[in-house]
Amino acid sequence: MTFDRQLNVLGRRPKAELVEYVIRAFMGVDGARRFVEDEARLRAFVWKVSRLYRNNPYHNFQHAVDTTNAMAWMVTRPGLSKRLPDLYVFVLILAALVHDLEHPGTDNQWEIKTRSRLAEKYRNEAVLENRSLDGTFDLLQDSECALLAGLPPDTHNECRRLLGIVIIATDFATHQAFLKELRTHLHTKGTDFSDPEGLSLLARTLIKAADISNTTKAFPLARLWGRRVMREYWAQGRKEKRRGLPVGPLNDPDKVAFHEAQAEFIETQVQPLFDMLVTVESSIGEAAETLTENRLSYLRLSSHRTQ
Repeated sequence: MTFDRQLNVLGRRPKAELVEYVIRAFMGVDGARRFVEDEARLRAFVWKVSRLYRNNPYHNFQHAVDTTNAMAWMVTRPGLSKRLPDLYVFVLILAALVHDLEHPGTDNQWEIKTRSRLAEKYRNEAVLENRSLDGTFDLLQDSECALLAGLPPDTHNECRRLLGIVIIATDFATHQAFLKELRTHLHTKGTDFSDPEGLSLLARTLIKAADISNTTKAFPLARLWGRRVMREYWAQGRKEKRRGLPVGPLNDPDKVAFHEAQAEFIETQVQPLFDMLVTVESSIGEAAETLTENRLSYLRLSSHRTQ
């Protein structure tokens, strides 16, 4: 089955349609489908996941579906499909779906600055990612949607271990350190990801790329996603100001210009990741090329506004 990298899940799409996109990702990818023993149980799981996502501008069920579709597209690329064991494929698609489960619409720094119960529970480390992981494990214990129930004990335990690694990798606070790790691997070992450490690194690369893949879509759609994420940042900034808290670097609409911020995000955070991923899987090049075009489009719009 083929997947459309440019899929647009925004707009007034009914939730049932979004759920079907997710089912398609699991059932349309060979490696993932092999771990789905009961499609009805999968469907129940996806519906429950959809209800646990909040109505945030960006971190919502639409983002989860978009990330899941992007992951399905990536793991079915010719080179990647040969490198990834089936269990990794299943875990990656599952993690793409649940990685922002119960996201409150504010970030980890908000939890830490407000000394929230969650920050205390997770000791200020990957607070929201750990919350999503624990929420996922709770769902997987539900008899209606226990996707892992039929797995042999060793496979079950490995699946949970990999889920933890992959979901925690979406904590953006570690992004620059991760880019350095990936760059070092490519310099010393090339594109060999065959050992357990390499497979873990490749899996983390893919979840991070899928998570921010909306920046690689055609510019009008990429800009819609960009505006949604900035709405969340700016809403948090207003809350930070009201409470006398330090305002995050992207959270003040009086100081942050949308087009410049998006161009810089692509240049410093997204493009380096996708450029390295292209060395592993050349067909990802189409996404990297769109990134370059989108960055230039943002810069042109920024220039027009300052003239």
